Amino acid sequence: MPDEKKQIESLAEKNGLNVTVLPRIGVSEVESKEPQTILAYQMMGRESNGNTCPFLDTESSKRSPHGGYACKIYENRPLACRAYPVIQSVPISLDPKCKFCENCGTPSGNVDSELESLIQIQKKMDTKARYIWRYATGIGESKDKDLIKTGWFLV
Repeated sequence: MPDEKKQIESLAEKNGLNVTVLPRIGVSEVESKEPQTILAYQMMGRESNGNTCPFLDTESSKRSPHGGYACKIYENRPLACRAYPVIQSVPISLDPKCKFCENCGTPSGNVDSELESLIQIQKKMDTKARYIWRYATGIGESKDKDLIKTGWFLV
């Protein structure tokens, strides 16, 4: 979210990491070549395809409670991370790629804080703007390089 961008960049600096934070969703009230306001940003992963969060501690032996790599900024992680593995869909569901869910099964009512984070994201993304834009990061699988575009696209 826009109010989290500077915090993420500051945390990266404190941890000696390079991060790339790109705009993701923008809006405008009038027709233009790009949005007037950014509603959401996306932090890119450290791999060339945009995967693997730069804050994931793959170097040390620290592990999360479910055995995966620990997050270097867990207590200060952004809303998107706090909402995970709950994803916006109809109906709301859990990310089928989530390794924790895959190994441990579906949580039994233990997703209240994740749902609250998703509600906060929804409130921040609520807009009456006439034009909604999506930013294409230009990052993806190398086999799709010729298909991948970069820049703002009107939705």
